[in-house]
Amino acid sequence: MIDQLKRMELKHFPSFKARILQLNYDTYEAELSNILGQYEMRFYDCSKLANIASFMSYPFSCKNIKELATEIASQFNMNSCSVENELVQII
Repeated sequence: MIDQLKRMELKHFPSFKARILQLNYDTYEAELSNILGQYEMRFYDCSKLANIASFMSYPFSCKNIKELATEIASQFNMNSCSVENELVQII
């Protein structure tokens, strides 16, 4: 989006078209950078939990129980062996 704003491609910014002569692109670029940074920071944990969420939605798709158990144990500060035993019982 920031690149589009720099190139003055305003299809994602329809309200800007009316004010094209009055725009201060640096202000909007800084604000968009701030918003993107906040988004990445807030949803960083979601990307770390993707494999766990995938397993919870469909446990039979798991190809490597030991790797998943290690990942869960590290995320939730648990014992890897006990997590692996629980996962085997689920499947």
